[in-house]
Amino acid sequence: MKHNISTKSLLLICLVIYGGSSSAETLPTVIALFGDSTTVGYVPPSAGDTGFTDREGAGTTTRGTPTTHLSEILNEGVLKRPAVVANWGFGSSTTGAAPDPNPDPEEEPAPPPPNLPGNGLSRIDNDLASTKSTHAGSEYLVLIIYGTNDFVSSIDPGTTRFNILQMIIKARNQGFEPIIGTTLPRSDRTPAQIANLNVFIASAASNGGAFLVDQHAVFGASPSTYQPLMVRELATVSGNPIYLHPSVEGYRQMAQKWLDARLADIITPKSIIIAGAISLLLLSDEIEPAE
Repeated sequence: MKHNISTKSLLLICLVIYGGSSSAETLPTVIALFGDSTTVGYVPPSAGDTGFTDREGAGTTTRGTPTTHLSEILNEGVLKRPAVVANWGFGSSTTGAAPDPNPDPEEEPAPPPPNLPGNGLSRIDNDLASTKSTHAGSEYLVLIIYGTNDFVSSIDPGTTRFNILQMIIKARNQGFEPIIGTTLPRSDRTPAQIANLNVFIASAASNGGAFLVDQHAVFGASPSTYQPLMVRELATVSGNPIYLHPSVEGYRQMAQKWLDARLADIITPKSIIIAGAISLLLLSDEIEPAE
């Protein structure tokens, strides 16, 4: 006996199959934020009620505006993109150890100095491994912004480029897709200095085959564009006023930039899949059965 299955029945079966799909398909995307204090979400106490003084993310999924803003825009709203955001920012850290500024040409080159605790190359392996062991995911991404502290640590742009390229390689070896962000403006460096560093950062991303997100463009090179999105604070060393860390609104716009520039293309909204199936299901009521 031949049985005809209606369009509606087929769609219902598809929804049931989707709803009961394997756990691997329903696991969230796991995102590690990796960088310095601008990754942690540091906001100076001078900013009043918005002050946030954590110096290390330590893998938190609940603290710091880079963590909470990105988590909210991914997991909430109509287009839900299930994701876990783990913050591994480390305040005052650089990409890696600075080379010897005065090498002796008559001596054998010394091995590079060990990376200080917190510097990118010294911790990316352990931090990403910890993220993966703590959070089961369907895919793993790491968003890296590094370089601004290299300015004040005798690390030249070429070394910054090399260090970021090594982070890209290490991230892939851990099973993470690396996404690189350009460094932000800071008022104690000229726009030309920032632009030059970002050329080297872009080169590292290109050489490593990593996607580059222009976070610098969120703020712009002019004080008139970046100061409204940053907090005026006192520099740690000089004590002079400086614009270095984003405000809460600046961090929110950075999270949106990650989404618009790259994450929206990687993480499929689950609500779109279900909504599309439901629309077809409703439409099937209007389809006349074939004779």
